[in-house]
This record gives sequence, structure tokens and C-alpha cells, in this order.
Amino acid sequence: MNQVGGAGAGMPPRQNQMRDVADRAAGVDPNFMVLRNNIRQKMFEYIERKQPSAIWRRRLPDLARRLEEILFREYPNKREYYNMTKGPIERHLQFAMKLSSVRNRQRQQNRQLSRQHWTFVVGCQHGSTERQHGYLAARGSSQ
Repeated sequence: MNQVGGAGAGMPPRQNQMRDVADRAAGVDPNFMVLRNNIRQKMFEYIERKQPSAIWRRRLPDLARRLEEILFREYPNKREYYNMTKGPIERHLQFAMKLSSVRNRQRQQNRQLSRQHWTFVVGCQHGSTERQHGYLAARGSSQ
């Protein structure tokens, strides 16, 4: 049973059909989409064997889709992607998970740095306003 669909996984059938038509109109190779869906299915089955819990099972289709998309972006053309699919999925799945983990950490660090920067900017603006008021008050009292 196919647990993971294509780009339209989880969509109602009508939207899925519309997505298929849009992909074909955009020049997406249907055979290549089948290949990508097969890789997602292999990932799903591999993870399901390793993590059979009900909690993981609900998350697997989305996880398989995201991990396959990482691999899709990492292989620059159809030939290299196809060659990747010939081998065992485990090595590629581990690569995609590590890359995903690294990217998540980078996003968290960027958000944290952004918050620190925003706090600094707001603090500086607030402090400069206080300094201006203090300067004006001091200047006003000296005149």
C-alpha cells in the first residue's frame, strides 16, 4: 500500500489531479515523479521498520516527503538522482536526516541571533532616548 504520495500527498483527489496536470504542464517528467514517489515509499517503509510506533506512523508520510525533497535538491540532475536510487536507501536517508538536522540547528541559531539583535537595537534606541531626555533636561537646567 502506498503511504506517501507525490507533491499532492494528503490533498483531496480533485486537488491531486489538478496538481498532476499542473506538473505536466510545467514540464515535469511523470516517470521521474514515479521514481521520486518510489524513493519516498522506500524511506517510509525503512523508517516504519525502525520506528513502528503509532506516533511515528502518523508523521511518516510528511517526514518521508521532506527527506526526499532534501535528496532531490542535493542531486543536481535526473541522472545523478537516478543513480542514487539504485543503491540501498539507508545511507541516503541518514545523509538527508543529518542535513535536515544541521539546517534546523542553523535556523534556530539564526532566530536566536535575530532576537538578540532585535533586543540590542530596541535597547539602544530606548537608551538613546533616555540619554537625549537626560541631555535636554541637563541642558535646560544649566541655561
